[in-house]
Amino acid sequence: MGNGIVSPKSLTLVPNATGADNDSIAGTQTPGGAVNMTLAGTASSFADAGVGLFVTITGDGGTNLTGVNFTITGTNALGHECSEVRAGPNGAATVTTALKFNTVTQIAVSGGTTTAVRAGNAAGSGGSEQSIFAGRTRLRELFGTTAATADTITTFYNGGESQSKQLFAVRNPLGTQTLINPASAHGGILADEGLSVDMPANSFVSLTVYYDG
Repeated sequence: MGNGIVSPKSLTLVPNATGADNDSIAGTQTPGGAVNMTLAGTASSFADAGVGLFVTITGDGGTNLTGVNFTITGTNALGHECSEVRAGPNGAATVTTALKFNTVTQIAVSGGTTTAVRAGNAAGSGGSEQSIFAGRTRLRELFGTTAATADTITTFYNGGESQSKQLFAVRNPLGTQTLINPASAHGGILADEGLSVDMPANSFVSLTVYYDG
């Protein structure tokens, strides 16, 4: 049996400035029927490790594709499989997923599009949306420097962000850079489905998270 001693690990979060790219997942193509889009080689690397980004589908012409469904399948920031169905864009518009993906393994199209489409990623929020630990863990402590923007809220989740099981939130009350070390519950905060975080833009210059690993 073990001695019960836990060795905390740490992860330092910094703002995510990933730029938008409308064909990082699938280049311009015209599906002729109910097929899978041909994915780009970067479909598994358009997001940094442990980071989730919204997926976009962009039309290339004047055809209304709202009657065609695009089923996006891949993994989220914690490495769990996830899937979302989105109606296609109208003309040269862009539709964006509600879920954030770290990789995309398939985009299934329900019918022919008659005009070209492509798939990519929306820009990172300027914050950091990512997995901290994929297994059972405890959030132990936070230490960081806030950005000079008041009323931003950084939220920690039990599991992937899309599961919306909020564990803990930190509000920046000041409009100046401030060193913070908020106290957590005695013994840490249990995240039995994995620990993830949504750190909005302009919330922290950097934030170090201590957790069981």
